[in-house]
Amino acid sequence: MKLSPVLAQQIVHDIHDVLHQEINFMDENGLIIASTDFNRINQIHEGAQIVIQSKKQLTIHSDHQYEGTRKGINMPVFFDHEVIGVIGITGDEKDVLYYGQILQKMTQILIRDAYDRDIRNQKRTNDRLWIEQLIQARDDPHLHPSFHTIQNHAFQFLYAIPSRPMNAGQIEQVHRLTESPTYAEMIQKKAIYSSEMILLINKTPLQKIDSLIDAAKKIADEIYWGIGNTYEEKKALYTAYQQAKQSAIWGKRILHIPLIAYEKSELGMLVPWLTQQDNTPFLQSVFHSLPQEKIMSILSFLDLYEQANGSLKKAAEIGNMHKNTIQYKILQIIQETGYDPRQYHDFTILKTAALLYRYKYELNLQKNSAYHWTI
Repeated sequence: MKLSPVLAQQIVHDIHDVLHQEINFMDENGLIIASTDFNRINQIHEGAQIVIQSKKQLTIHSDHQYEGTRKGINMPVFFDHEVIGVIGITGDEKDVLYYGQILQKMTQILIRDAYDRDIRNQKRTNDRLWIEQLIQARDDPHLHPSFHTIQNHAFQFLYAIPSRPMNAGQIEQVHRLTESPTYAEMIQKKAIYSSEMILLINKTPLQKIDSLIDAAKKIADEIYWGIGNTYEEKKALYTAYQQAKQSAIWGKRILHIPLIAYEKSELGMLVPWLTQQDNTPFLQSVFHSLPQEKIMSILSFLDLYEQANGSLKKAAEIGNMHKNTIQYKILQIIQETGYDPRQYHDFTILKTAALLYRYKYELNLQKNSAYHWTI
């Protein structure tokens, strides 16, 4: 490992904050690459060259005992049993001898931490690029990223949508969570952004996924998750990703539940595809030129009516209103749309239009909330 001057200066700064002594860092050639005394940077430190050769501590008893040196203690810095530099502390031997081993251990810990952080960040970048390549390749398996980097070929995707964009601190926390021993083995690739999270995972029991979701709630309390089906073939990668994303959006926009599997999403398998087409003529034929407030009133009533399973009495109880009010609302919908929600055929048309409209415009009408409409 070769130390960068930037990292070396950061280490010098961090150690100086703790020990409050003058610190120098020399590279594998004995060149001072970082120091609390900036005038000494880029000078040769002959004492460091001796330490590199001997791999042992060197005490310098007087200034200029060797070229470019001052009295103090100089310690070899090891990384994987190899000397990669020398860390020195300036001062009288009686004052700084105590700091020798502390200085060496602190330096080696900081270097290891920096190395691990670089490796971790590199993997995060590689994972993100892998997923972005997959999404750009779409349905062409020949353009997909290497399938051989997936260790377990029974895979599925998790897709998550935070209700509010995450900040940098939250993104880092999610990374740390997914990299923890509890979840690292199940996650093959991941891309974490402020407004979405994409995880390629091994085929995983729902209990384990629930555990991850519960842990993520402590970072961002309202996240909508979708799970795609399990596949083993490379050509299904994009399909699995699309299923997970589609499920999460369905759970957020329509069902308002934190987790939904694609295979359990029912109309969630169909409506998103329909919204990719121009459904304006269909919506216009049902809602005509009604203002959004009127349309939302109809959507809210249809939720109530469906929850009551078509019972006017039960709908009145749930909505905390008189049965005549329910009947009046039905008549109002008939007048506005030409469809009677009491008729199976008409309810199907109204429900389909409601789902398309809500999905298209992402109207978060909460179920079991108070029902408001214009009468």
